[in-house]
Amino acid sequence: MKKRSHGRLLALQALYCYTVAHTPLEELLQFRWMDTAHSIGEQQDANQIRQFAVELAKGTLDHLRQIDGAISHAALHWDIDRMMIIDRSLLRIGSYEILYRSDIPAAVTINEMVELAKRYGGTNSASFVNGVLDKIQANISA
Repeated sequence: MKKRSHGRLLALQALYCYTVAHTPLEELLQFRWMDTAHSIGEQQDANQIRQFAVELAKGTLDHLRQIDGAISHAALHWDIDRMMIIDRSLLRIGSYEILYRSDIPAAVTINEMVELAKRYGGTNSASFVNGVLDKIQANISA
């Protein structure tokens, strides 16, 4: 798994824990469940992965009100609180990247979120996440 993909997975896990268990952000951002690397090269990779995951999770939660507004606007007829937690978390991370991270192309973000949705979401999660994030991207491009 690529470093940024792994970082996105960690951010997804953190947001899931934040939503389900109401785990404090400071505790989440320690990523205690992350595999410990043993060699120097692996430790550098682990640090980069962890740093990217922290940026995504913290950035998403720092802008949660605006992000949820963008999701609600794009996901017509869907109440954000009734979405599957995995889908909602992926939409939040993806929206954060699209809205606040100009260093990451929107197409990359959408693809990464769709791949995570295929792996961890429900039957229709990938198409749902793709459609909503695509609409958010279109709304900011207009």
